[in-house]
Amino acid sequence: MICRKYLLGENMRNNILLLFGGNSVEHEISIITAIQIIEKYKGKYNLIPCYLKEGIFYISNKLKKIDTFKTEKFERKLKKISFRANQNFIIQGIKKIHFDAVWIVAHG
Repeated sequence: MICRKYLLGENMRNNILLLFGGNSVEHEISIITAIQIIEKYKGKYNLIPCYLKEGIFYISNKLKKIDTFKTEKFERKLKKISFRANQNFIIQGIKKIHFDAVWIVAHG
């Protein structure tokens, strides 16, 4: 078996879909946890923030900043995405975004 690092190169970082938010009472704690993970692992992984609210998934680099969540109805400015069953990518419009793993930090 050929090592993935060899195929992708030494400096290639894994794409990790960071899933947070959700409908629990700990929704806000999940957001804080995601922001902390993004700061801690910056440069080590390519973290793709994926926010879940009321059954809708959103992605945006704006989700990497806590200030995004301080404005009312901020999700209107975010991009909705959809998943395909048993696939390692998400669909954003006509664009496929591939990921290597999912890190779930939804609480509750």
